Amino acid sequence: MPEKRLVTVIYTDIGRGHPNYLDSVLRHLEHNHPAQYRNMRITSIFEISSGMSFLAWKAVEKMYKFGARGGVISSIYSRFRSGQSEYNPNSMIVRILRRDLLWYLNGNEGVCLVAHPLLANMLREQHRVFYLHGEIAAPRESAVTGIERVYVPLPETLEKMLDAGVDRNSLVATGLVLEPELCADLSEVARKRTERIDAPDFPLTVGFFISGAYPKKHVELMLKGAESLHHAGHKVRFFWGRDKRKAEKLMLNIRRFDQHAKLDADGIEPLSDVSTVVVTGESRTDETIRSLRYLPE
Repeated sequence: MPEKRLVTVIYTDIGRGHPNYLDSVLRHLEHNHPAQYRNMRITSIFEISSGMSFLAWKAVEKMYKFGARGGVISSIYSRFRSGQSEYNPNSMIVRILRRDLLWYLNGNEGVCLVAHPLLANMLREQHRVFYLHGEIAAPRESAVTGIERVYVPLPETLEKMLDAGVDRNSLVATGLVLEPELCADLSEVARKRTERIDAPDFPLTVGFFISGAYPKKHVELMLKGAESLHHAGHKVRFFWGRDKRKAEKLMLNIRRFDQHAKLDADGIEPLSDVSTVVVTGESRTDETIRSLRYLPE
C-alpha cells in the first residue's frame, strides 16, 4: 500500500506521448520545486499490477502497437480508451484492468495525476483526478468528464474539450508541455534558428519523431522524406524511442541512401557533423536527454 502523499503520479508506460508529458512535468518539479517533488509518489500501472490485471495491461499495450496500423484494431483501441458512451466501468475487462490500481490507492486522499484518459476514467468515481492532456489535438476519445482538473496545452485544445462535454471549470490551459532544458535561452535559440533558415546555402537539420507504436506507414513516409532531404544536402535526425531492434532496422534502410549514417545509442556528445543520425537510449529518460542535445541544431 502507498504511503499517504499529496500527489500520486501514475504512468501507463504505454506509447511515447503520454509518458513523456508526465516526464516533462516531473522534470520541471524536480528542478524547480524539489521539496514538493520528493513528497510525490510515482509509479507505473505495470509496477502495481499482477496476475490477470498485469496480463490485461500488457494486452492493452499490444493493442496500442497493433492499433497504429489502422483498421479494426485501431478502431477498437480508440473506443476502448474513450470516456464517452463506449467506456463501461462495469465491463469485465475494465474491472480486471483497474483491480490492482484501486487496491493500490485504497485509502488515498490526495490527488492522482495521470496522463492517459483510460486511467482518468478508471479513477474518477473514487479519487481526485488531475488529468494531463499534453497533445494539441483533442480527439473525442481523449476527453474525460467528471474529474477535478484537465490540463491542456492551448486555448484551441480547451475549446475542443468543451465541445466534447468537459466542464469548463475543470479545464486549465497551461501552454505547451516542454522539458525544462528547452526553456533556457529561448531568444538565442530562436535567433540562431532564424539565421539558419535565412541563410541561402546553409544546410538545415530536420527531425523525425516516431510514436511508441512505430506505425509502418509513418516509417515509410519518414524514410522517403529523409532520403529527399539527404539528396538536397540537409541533415536528418531520427528520434527513435527505446527499441534497439527498431533502430537497427531503421539504420539498414537509411544506409541504402546514406552510407555515413550513424546510430547514437550511448554517446556523450551529439554527432553534429554526421549527415543522418538515429537517436535512441536505454530508457525513456535517457533517450529524452540524448535527444535534447540535438534540438539546438
